[in-house]
Amino acid sequence: MCALPDSYAIPLFVFGAYLISWLIWLGGGYLHGSFHIEIMGWVFDAPQRAAPFLLGNIGPGIAATAVVGLTQGQQGVRALWSALKPRGLSTQWLLFVIVLFPSLVAIALFGYWLLGGKIISTGNPARWILLIVVNLPFAPLWEEIGWRGFLLRRLESKYRGLLASLILASIWAPWHLPLYWNSPFENFVWFVVMIFALSVIFTWVYNRSHGNLVPVVALHAMVNSTNLYLLRPTLQSYGTRPLRFVVGSLVCAAVVIVISEGSGLCVNSLPDLTWPSPPISK
Repeated sequence: MCALPDSYAIPLFVFGAYLISWLIWLGGGYLHGSFHIEIMGWVFDAPQRAAPFLLGNIGPGIAATAVVGLTQGQQGVRALWSALKPRGLSTQWLLFVIVLFPSLVAIALFGYWLLGGKIISTGNPARWILLIVVNLPFAPLWEEIGWRGFLLRRLESKYRGLLASLILASIWAPWHLPLYWNSPFENFVWFVVMIFALSVIFTWVYNRSHGNLVPVVALHAMVNSTNLYLLRPTLQSYGTRPLRFVVGSLVCAAVVIVISEGSGLCVNSLPDLTWPSPPISK
């Protein structure tokens, strides 16, 4: 069986990631009603469309696995997924990554409050933990296999870390478009700016972690759960103003990283930017 030429890998990955996720998300838009859930005495309702919302996040991981399988076979797939093994990770570094995004959001909301903004109570802290647990197997895991484990690693074999981050963000941001289809355009614009800032931060974390995906999966889980727990209640009541503070905080963090680390974003911390050569068919 002839292996697919490796030059097709990135275009096929992008096409597959969009196709899988968009089909699930657009199909889920026709669902109505809600699930009634009771966990340890805590009762809440979740919209039925939350299920395809979560499931659609598997697109990048499925696409990356399929493309690597077609271009590099089982050896490439094992190399792709082996980045999820928590080997050689510093506990202090992992804890720093976990608290990074909540800290940036807390600073932003504090500044927003100091300037007269109002913050909506987030409710039971157990909800934050539940959001992390429910979200972790979907967006953080499957997205990071695709965006960082597959796409970023290949982009950084050709470009500096900063440029690779911006290219990745230009693909990553519009991939979310079906989720913002019925939202005000201004919300999506601010989200796109946030994605570009986050892409720089994620690249830095990935490179500083020597290509290990565990820290970026943890960071992604904290981004999603923190947005839903800390930020969303205030946004629903007061619009984009608090979001602008959060985006500003993330942009400042990204700028500090670029200034301190340079445009490579610690790319030299990666042990090997080359992938196994695709098998040669005879």
